[in-house]
Amino acid sequence: MEATSSGSASMTQSRQSPKKSTLRSLLSPKTNISIGTWNIRTMYEGGKAITVAQEMKEYNLQVLGLSETRWIKAGQTRLQSGELILYSGHMAENAHHTEGVGFMLSREAQKTLVN
Repeated sequence: MEATSSGSASMTQSRQSPKKSTLRSLLSPKTNISIGTWNIRTMYEGGKAITVAQEMKEYNLQVLGLSETRWIKAGQTRLQSGELILYSGHMAENAHHTEGVGFMLSREAQKTLVN
Protein backbone atom coordinates (compact mmCIF):
# COMPACT_ATOMS: atom_id res chain seq x y z
CA MET A 1 0.00 0.00 0.00
CA GLU A 2 1.11 3.50 -0.73
CA ALA A 3 0.00 6.78 0.84
CA THR A 4 -1.43 9.32 -1.59
CA SER A 5 -1.45 13.09 -1.31
CA SER A 6 -4.95 13.07 0.18
CA GLY A 7 -3.76 10.79 2.98
CA SER A 8 -5.78 7.74 1.89
CA ALA A 9 -4.24 4.43 0.91
CA SER A 10 -4.54 2.83 -2.50
CA MET A 11 -3.47 -0.47 -4.02
CA THR A 12 -0.42 -0.19 -6.25
CA GLN A 13 -0.61 -3.67 -7.75
CA SER A 14 -3.46 -5.61 -9.27
CA ARG A 15 -4.04 -8.96 -7.57
CA GLN A 16 -5.41 -11.09 -10.41
CA SER A 17 -5.09 -14.85 -10.33
CA PRO A 18 -3.08 -16.42 -13.19
CA LYS A 19 -6.09 -18.57 -14.17
CA LYS A 20 -8.35 -15.52 -14.59
CA SER A 21 -5.75 -13.62 -16.62
CA THR A 22 -5.22 -16.64 -18.90
CA LEU A 23 -8.97 -17.05 -19.29
CA ARG A 24 -9.34 -13.43 -20.25
CA SER A 25 -6.43 -13.51 -22.70
CA LEU A 26 -7.53 -16.69 -24.51
CA LEU A 27 -11.20 -15.71 -24.65
CA SER A 28 -10.57 -12.06 -25.43
CA PRO A 29 -12.24 -10.72 -28.58
CA LYS A 30 -8.78 -9.71 -29.80
CA THR A 31 -7.32 -13.21 -29.46
CA ASN A 32 -7.42 -15.61 -32.40
CA ILE A 33 -8.37 -19.16 -31.42
CA SER A 34 -8.03 -22.00 -33.89
CA ILE A 35 -10.75 -24.62 -33.61
CA GLY A 36 -11.05 -27.66 -35.85
CA THR A 37 -12.95 -30.91 -36.26
CA TRP A 38 -11.68 -34.23 -37.47
CA ASN A 39 -13.30 -37.57 -38.23
CA ILE A 40 -10.41 -39.67 -37.02
CA ARG A 41 -12.11 -43.02 -37.78
CA THR A 42 -10.74 -44.57 -34.58
CA MET A 43 -8.68 -43.81 -31.49
CA TYR A 44 -8.89 -47.48 -30.58
CA GLU A 45 -5.44 -48.33 -31.91
CA GLY A 46 -2.02 -47.82 -30.44
CA GLY A 47 -0.38 -44.44 -31.00
CA LYS A 48 -3.40 -42.80 -32.64
CA ALA A 49 -3.92 -40.21 -29.87
CA ILE A 50 -0.27 -39.14 -30.12
CA THR A 51 -0.56 -38.81 -33.90
CA VAL A 52 -3.70 -36.67 -33.56
CA ALA A 53 -1.96 -34.46 -30.97
CA GLN A 54 1.00 -33.95 -33.32
CA GLU A 55 -1.33 -32.97 -36.16
CA MET A 56 -3.16 -30.61 -33.81
CA LYS A 57 0.13 -28.87 -32.98
CA GLU A 58 1.14 -28.76 -36.65
CA TYR A 59 -2.07 -26.92 -37.55
CA ASN A 60 -1.76 -24.72 -34.43
CA LEU A 61 -5.21 -25.68 -33.10
CA GLN A 62 -6.26 -24.99 -29.51
CA VAL A 63 -9.49 -27.05 -29.63
CA LEU A 64 -10.09 -30.09 -31.82
CA GLY A 65 -13.47 -31.83 -32.08
CA LEU A 66 -13.12 -35.58 -32.63
CA SER A 67 -15.68 -37.89 -34.18
CA GLU A 68 -15.67 -41.68 -34.34
CA THR A 69 -13.29 -42.03 -31.40
CA ARG A 70 -14.60 -45.58 -30.82
CA TRP A 71 -13.82 -45.47 -27.10
CA ILE A 72 -16.36 -46.86 -24.66
CA LYS A 73 -17.70 -45.08 -21.56
CA ALA A 74 -17.11 -41.36 -20.93
CA GLY A 75 -14.18 -39.66 -19.31
CA GLN A 76 -10.97 -37.81 -19.86
CA THR A 77 -7.34 -38.66 -20.42
CA ARG A 78 -4.21 -36.52 -20.50
CA LEU A 79 -1.43 -37.27 -22.96
CA GLN A 80 2.23 -37.07 -21.96
CA SER A 81 2.60 -34.13 -24.33
CA GLY A 82 0.02 -32.20 -22.25
CA GLU A 83 -3.16 -32.34 -24.35
CA LEU A 84 -6.41 -33.27 -22.64
CA ILE A 85 -8.99 -35.52 -24.31
CA LEU A 86 -12.60 -35.40 -23.14
CA TYR A 87 -14.62 -38.24 -24.67
CA SER A 88 -17.96 -40.03 -24.67
CA GLY A 89 -18.89 -43.34 -26.27
CA HIS A 90 -21.10 -46.37 -25.68
CA MET A 91 -21.89 -46.66 -21.97
CA ALA A 92 -22.28 -50.47 -21.87
CA GLU A 93 -19.19 -52.31 -20.62
CA ASN A 94 -19.44 -55.02 -23.30
CA ALA A 95 -20.17 -52.59 -26.18
CA HIS A 96 -18.32 -52.84 -29.46
CA HIS A 97 -15.82 -50.11 -30.17
CA THR A 98 -17.98 -48.07 -32.54
CA GLU A 99 -19.08 -44.45 -32.61
CA GLY A 100 -18.04 -41.94 -29.94
CA VAL A 101 -17.05 -38.28 -29.87
CA GLY A 102 -14.57 -36.13 -28.02
CA PHE A 103 -12.55 -32.95 -27.74
CA MET A 104 -8.80 -32.54 -27.61
CA LEU A 105 -7.70 -29.39 -25.78
CA SER A 106 -4.29 -27.77 -25.91
CA ARG A 107 -2.60 -26.71 -22.68
CA GLU A 108 -3.77 -23.13 -23.23
CA ALA A 109 -7.38 -24.19 -23.82
CA GLN A 110 -7.35 -26.38 -20.70
CA LYS A 111 -6.79 -23.28 -18.58
CA THR A 112 -10.18 -21.95 -19.69
CA LEU A 113 -12.02 -25.19 -18.85
CA VAL A 114 -14.39 -24.52 -15.96
CA ASN A 115 -16.05 -27.89 -15.38
